Amino acid sequence: MMAGQSLVYSPFATLTTLSMLFLGTRGTTAERINGVIGLDEMTSFNPHLFFKSVAEDLKPKYRRTTARAVDQEGSSFSRTLLSDESRGGLQRFFKARVQEIYSAVAETVDFRQKDMLLRHMSGDFPRDYVDTLKQLRSPLLSISRNRYRHECNSAATTYGTMQFAQGVKRSGGSQSPASSSVALPSVSFRSGFSTGFSKALDATILALPGSTSNVSVFFLKPSPDTDVSTLETHLRNQSISSVLKLFPDETVRSAYTEVQLPYFTQTTIYNMTQSIRRLGLQNLFEPNVANFNGLQDSSTSNLYLSEILQTDSFAMCGGGELGAARNLPFRSFSTNLVKHSVLATDLADGSSSSSKLMRRNRRKLAYRNRSAFDAQQVQDSKLVFDTPFLYLVRHNPTGMVLYMGRFVG
Repeated sequence: MMAGQSLVYSPFATLTTLSMLFLGTRGTTAERINGVIGLDEMTSFNPHLFFKSVAEDLKPKYRRTTARAVDQEGSSFSRTLLSDESRGGLQRFFKARVQEIYSAVAETVDFRQKDMLLRHMSGDFPRDYVDTLKQLRSPLLSISRNRYRHECNSAATTYGTMQFAQGVKRSGGSQSPASSSVALPSVSFRSGFSTGFSKALDATILALPGSTSNVSVFFLKPSPDTDVSTLETHLRNQSISSVLKLFPDETVRSAYTEVQLPYFTQTTIYNMTQSIRRLGLQNLFEPNVANFNGLQDSSTSNLYLSEILQTDSFAMCGGGELGAARNLPFRSFSTNLVKHSVLATDLADGSSSSSKLMRRNRRKLAYRNRSAFDAQQVQDSKLVFDTPFLYLVRHNPTGMVLYMGRFVG
C-alpha cells in the first residue's frame, strides 16, 4: 500500500511493544507472543531490561540542567496503552512496571470521548486524518511514538539546496518520463563520515556517527544502473545486520571530501493491526480468546486488543537550534491509514490548493538559491544523494536495526 512513498519504520518499536504487551498477558496469549519474539531465548539476561538499555543508549548523557530539554527534543521510544474504563481498572503493578521499563503510560479512558483519544496522539498526524483516528475502537488501544533526531552541530556542516531526481529508473539507469527533478533543502558534511561501495548490495554506503557512540546512521545509495526497489530486494534477501557488520572492512573504500544529503524530516503512521495478525498473533485481537489477566484489575470483563498504532519519525539534523542561515527542512508524511469517507469531498477540494502551495514553495526555493544550480556540476570528490535512497539507524553494541527508511523526494 505504501510502495513508492517516502517512509520510516522502527522494527525495534514493534518488537518492544509486543514485549510490553507480554507483561500483561497470560496463558496461550503469552505463549504466542513469546513464540514470535523469542523472549525465552534470552536466558543470560532479562530481555525487558535489555530493551530498556538499548533505548537509553540513544540518549546523550547531558548535565541535569539540560536533561529535560534533551528529553523533549531528542530521540525516544514512548508508548501509551489505553483501556476502556467500562471494562474496569488496570493493575497498579503493571502500570508502574511498564512505565519504568518501557516509558509507557497505561490508563483507562472513555472511548466515547474522541478528543481524549486524539490527545494521546500528540499531534503527530495531519488534520485530514482526524476523523479517521476518531474511529479507533474499544476496548484496548496500543499507541507507540518513536523518533530519532540526528544532530548536525559540527562546524564542518553547511546548509543549502540541491536538485533531487524523483521517479523510478528504467533498466540501464535512465530516468522514466514520470520522473522529475525538484529543489530540496540540503545539508553537507566535510568531515566525520566514512564511505564505501558494497558489491553485495550494489550500492554506496555512507556512515555517520549517531547521537551517541552506541548508534550509527547509514545511508545507502543504489548504483547508477539500478534503483531503490532493487536495493530493497537485496536487503530482504540478506541479513541487514550482517551486511552492515562488514562495513567498512568488506567494502571497496571510496574517498570523498564532502557528502550532501537532503535536509528532511519524515513521519509515518502505521496501523499495525493486520501486520501483527499476520505474525500469527490473531488471538490478541479475539474477544473470547485473548488473556490480559496480567493487566486487568479484575478478570470478570474480558479484555482484548482492538488496535495497534505506531508513529515513527526520523529527522535529519533535527537537534539543536535553527541557525539564521539554515533553511527549514523538507517535511514528509506517509501512512497506511485510510481516510474516513466523510472527508472525501473536503480532501478533493483541498488537494488542488495543497499541490499549488507545494509548487509555489518549490519555485521560491529554486529562485532563492538559483545561483547554487548554476554552479559547476558536482565533482568526483563529492558524494551527492540526489536520487532515492535508503537509510538505517543501528545500535552498534548489538547490531540491531532501530530504524529503517526510504527517501524518494
